[in-house]
Amino acid sequence: TGIEIVDKEDLFLRSDFVSLNCDLNAASHHMVGEGELNMMKPTAYLINAARGPLVEALVARRKYIYLRTNALLLEERLAEGIFKPSKYLTFSIHIDGLQEEHDSSVCRDGVFDVAVSAIKAAKERGFRITTNSTIFLGADPARVRGMFDYLSKLGVDGMMVSPGYAYEKAP
Repeated sequence: TGIEIVDKEDLFLRSDFVSLNCDLNAASHHMVGEGELNMMKPTAYLINAARGPLVEALVARRKYIYLRTNALLLEERLAEGIFKPSKYLTFSIHIDGLQEEHDSSVCRDGVFDVAVSAIKAAKERGFRITTNSTIFLGADPARVRGMFDYLSKLGVDGMMVSPGYAYEKAP
């Protein structure tokens, strides 16, 4: 089947990709630390959904981090001081259009405004910000350009764009 159960040390020594998918709590705090990071191959990738202190440890190792987020809790986390500005840390915020398009794509009103507020708060604190956007079939080019112009005025440092299409049409 291609699946092999290994101990934690072997996992970090041998893996090309390690994905942490747990929340940060008393039981998971320090699950991965400097020792585990030092065991990883220099070419290995760490996908960290736990965030927080592990991001700080990776930044200290001068690893470039692109932390993707919908930004719903970003302002709260910034206020808590969990993250510190660094050239090694970039928040990549999901924005699928201007307010109408974005809120429709995430099926929740108000998310665009929360994301914009978070972008402003992060930029004020000196963080690097990029956005990641999916442009769907039938998108109005003028509205897409309006999104790019608006994000530029907010001072985002870069924009990643992907085409959206139905999965049955995916290559």
